[in-house]
Amino acid sequence: MKKKLIFAAAAFCLILGISTFAQEKAESPSAPGKETVDIDVNATATVLSRPDTAEVTFEINEESDNAEEAMKNCSARAEKVLAALLENGTEESDVSTESTTVSPRYNYSDSDSPRITGYLANISIRVKGQKADEIGSVISAAMTGGADSVYGPSFYCSDYDQKYEEALAQAVSAARAKAEVIARAAGKEKVIFKSISEGYQNTVYKSANAITESMAMEDTAAAWSVPVEVQTAEITASITAYFEAE
Repeated sequence: MKKKLIFAAAAFCLILGISTFAQEKAESPSAPGKETVDIDVNATATVLSRPDTAEVTFEINEESDNAEEAMKNCSARAEKVLAALLENGTEESDVSTESTTVSPRYNYSDSDSPRITGYLANISIRVKGQKADEIGSVISAAMTGGADSVYGPSFYCSDYDQKYEEALAQAVSAARAKAEVIARAAGKEKVIFKSISEGYQNTVYKSANAITESMAMEDTAAAWSVPVEVQTAEITASITAYFEAE
């Protein structure tokens, strides 16, 4: 009987202690949470690459009194340009016809409705996939073959994706560095990435376009070369990053 009373008294004390502890915990104020600050940062990074491929476009023009003759003569000259390119080492698979057009030429000097005075035929030939260092030779061959004008060259980097990923990684690192500076200035010690959004991609090819001049027929057999300087490409990545500082 005495043992039962002792156990009952002990159980009562235990329940009373738990109840008192729970009441004190409920009445005591909760520990304040850490105050955080949101930080938004923009960052860009640029890496360099040297273009290794190039493309260029040539045009051949012929005028005549009728459309059929204009196109016939233009096509014959285009064949000569193509032959000169192939003889220079350009692969046929790298050459394509961009456009073929025949348009009337008008005389607007009369007070009445304009009248057709002739026709202009135009063939545009694109040469792609050429080695950047050898594009000057390609231009020389086409102009020697009879092309009237040249547009380009345009340069490209075969390692563009790799270089852009490098720029993107550097932009992310730059964003974190900026956020850490801002956080320290605000009295915070730690920054945590919340989200990142990719911005614009930009590539600047610092290279001079080739400048060519028409050649007289008697000069077509002369050896000449178009100087084309291939410079570096600047590949830029941009991001916006959102951080939480605490």
